Amino acid sequence: VASIAKREGAPEGPPRPIADALDSVLRDITSPAGGPGVAATHFASLDEALAGGLHPGEYALLGAPTSVGKTALALQWARMTAKTGRGVLICSREMPVAAIVRRLLAQECQIDSKHLKTGKLSVIEKTMLDLGQHVLRPLPIWITDRTGTMEELMDAVAAYQPGVLSLLICDYVQLMRLASRNYTARERVSEVSKELRRLAIETGIPVLGLSSLSRPERGSGGSRGIHDLKESGDLESDADIVFILE
Repeated sequence: VASIAKREGAPEGPPRPIADALDSVLRDITSPAGGPGVAATHFASLDEALAGGLHPGEYALLGAPTSVGKTALALQWARMTAKTGRGVLICSREMPVAAIVRRLLAQECQIDSKHLKTGKLSVIEKTMLDLGQHVLRPLPIWITDRTGTMEELMDAVAAYQPGVLSLLICDYVQLMRLASRNYTARERVSEVSKELRRLAIETGIPVLGLSSLSRPERGSGGSRGIHDLKESGDLESDADIVFILE
């Protein structure tokens, strides 16, 4: 007879009866906001395709080549989600907190981000900056650049009470590490992706992982696809949704 041991990290408690799960699902369906954890993109056609946005427990990947705008799109998503009163946690290994805040300010104020770096603003831009910072200041957005490992990212999420966060953004998957042991690059990215998926399922927080794309082979043409995700292997199979920017 095989012995059965409790898996480390397994969710606590017995499976939920269908009656309890039905009550939760019905509450989400009848909610005027489309459910407490739904993070809308505020791009009409995309939200329509996603039935309102990212839903609780969903893990999505946003892939794009370098400098195409995946971080900009993710920050736009974060800002618009927070404006509905839903909490957003941005975990970045791509850029420091100050750089992220400048990008959010540039989006909100519609000011060239280069002007925010130099501080050379026109009178109109200074007025827009003042208005924009008052809009951003109360938004439920939290930003950290100190989650270099998945363990640190999970600790950051655990610091919030259930229901506070409606979107977690990880920028980006290929830069995340695991503290446990050495992996090849492909194995590490695969394990990070699996952990992000598990995090989404166990916490109910929609997770948006940003991913770089591999360099196209010389002479290759046509559109990029999920097979172009850098260190691709399990990435596309782990995610519920994959977006590709070109």
